[in-house]
Amino acid sequence: MSALQHSPLRNFLMYALHVLLCIVDISHIKDMQCGFKLFSCPAACLLFPALHIPTWMFDVKLLLIARALSVIEVPVAWTEVPGRLARDARDLCILRANWALGRWGIPAY
Repeated sequence: MSALQHSPLRNFLMYALHVLLCIVDISHIKDMQCGFKLFSCPAACLLFPALHIPTWMFDVKLLLIARALSVIEVPVAWTEVPGRLARDARDLCILRANWALGRWGIPAY
């Protein structure tokens, strides 16, 4: 199995983020923005109530707290989808606009 090859832009952004994460002492996770995150139920019950950042950086705070709980990183196989960066940026704008306009929110229990 060969190593995943990211686009040069993604490599640069990952490197820049990694430098910032070293500054705030969260450098133990290699790919912080990987969408695969799995927590045990007890760990999730401790972690998620402590989140206070409503932006996409919530997972940085999540993993900062999780570090104290001896979280380990487990590799996964991943295939990068071409053109995904532009689509993700568009989707982020759509999400934020709908959230700000009150169209999308937290459902009532």
